[in-house]
Amino acid sequence: MAGLALACLLLAAVTATLADDKCVCEYKGGRDHGWYASGRAAVNDLRIRDLESQIHALEERFAARKKTALGKVEELKTLEDRVHKIEGTGCPKREFACGGDHKECISDLLVCDGSNDCANGADESEEQCFDLAHAGVVLEGEIADEHCASDNHPVHMKMAITSEKRLHWFPSVEDITVIVDMTYADGHHNQGTYNGKFFFGQRAIVVYHGEGHRAVDVVCRFIEGSHDYCHAEFIREDTLEVCGTAELHAH
Repeated sequence: MAGLALACLLLAAVTATLADDKCVCEYKGGRDHGWYASGRAAVNDLRIRDLESQIHALEERFAARKKTALGKVEELKTLEDRVHKIEGTGCPKREFACGGDHKECISDLLVCDGSNDCANGADESEEQCFDLAHAGVVLEGEIADEHCASDNHPVHMKMAITSEKRLHWFPSVEDITVIVDMTYADGHHNQGTYNGKFFFGQRAIVVYHGEGHRAVDVVCRFIEGSHDYCHAEFIREDTLEVCGTAELHAH
């Protein structure tokens, strides 16, 4: 009986001792835990770098395809303009074709004057009356087949419009000031400031380049539906001969 009582006392003492001890439950991961964590971080960093590289490659491919697509669009616009020139509008020179199902022609000086002269209102549409020759517009491109002068032929031109003035009583034509920079075959430049006009009805910029019998005007016509591309012709004032052309792009 005494032995049983002693055993009970020992069991109670052990239980009390265990109850007083505080449990440390946080797992430190052992001596290899830090290496394992840094290894996973390195792997994740490599994956992120790989994904960034793939995204960059996709962006480059997209940019290249976008550039090609824009080039094709410009080619298509050029072809459409050539077809339009061949087919004609059905209206006499200096007249504006209203378009639509019924042929209607009005004077190009009535276009964008604030009053609808076409039955369908085409002469006062937002697209037709957008100011393509406002200050800040820069047109630039290569010159082809220029033979206006006997020597020193220009091969590249840049036109920068610095000012425009539109009279309220004659809004279909806008007066402009243009800086023209010519680059010649021998590499030298020639720059000058000239007066010109923008005709809304013809979507055409005319720059009066020079004076006298050697004067050569530049006429740049925007193709239909385009705000940033025009076909330029160099025209002798005395004979009206076309002595050169250029394809100019706005930027």
